[in-house]
Amino acid sequence: MFNLYSPKELPQHLAYVGASDFAVTEGRNDFTEHGLFGVDSSGNLWARDWWSKQSNTGEGIDAMLNMVQRWKTPMWFNEGGVIDKATRPAINQQMRERRIYTDLRSLPSMLDKVAKCSAFQAR
Repeated sequence: MFNLYSPKELPQHLAYVGASDFAVTEGRNDFTEHGLFGVDSSGNLWARDWWSKQSNTGEGIDAMLNMVQRWKTPMWFNEGGVIDKATRPAINQQMRERRIYTDLRSLPSMLDKVAKCSAFQAR
């Protein structure tokens, strides 16, 4: 389902978008994940950057904003619900303090991981 590419195959102009899955539960083995993707003029999706770590929320937010700054990402998605309520105030504060901004949008939380993957697979 996924094709690997070499750096020389990457299109020159991509529209970037990012997404995060914050792990906010203390003492669990969850990882915070940030992915950055580019969309080319034909609608193809190119994975460009990834960050993954068992970290505290502050470190995860810094990593996300570093990616926003590096790639000049205009839009970023995260999980809505409890996760968004737990992280959004800190993300907004860090964006203001660091003067790094993105249009942060939360997507509805789904407990069914197979359904989450199916939506991405359909893309």
